[in-house]
Amino acid sequence: MSIGLRRRNLVDGVLSDLFPDTQYRLNRAGVAYAGVVHERPATDWRQTTIALYGAIVHHLAHEHVMTRSARYEGLSPGHGRLQEQDRLLTAYTAYTA
Repeated sequence: MSIGLRRRNLVDGVLSDLFPDTQYRLNRAGVAYAGVVHERPATDWRQTTIALYGAIVHHLAHEHVMTRSARYEGLSPGHGRLQEQDRLLTAYTAYTA
């Protein structure tokens, strides 16, 4: 079992466009992760759930986002989640139809 929680990324105090950023926490022992930097549980989706309420508040600095993104790209060239960097550095705008 693995529970996903929304994460509110505040970059220099501003909610980023990477919202909700689901982070899996409260994992049972033995849950393995997929991805170079442990992005998601490597388990049958039926063994996961996403919490409807609450959020993890994640404070980041612009410089940290840039440094971390470069480090992730160095770990796995072409798969360093650079699109995540762009969304983290863009202010959140709610989708309207």
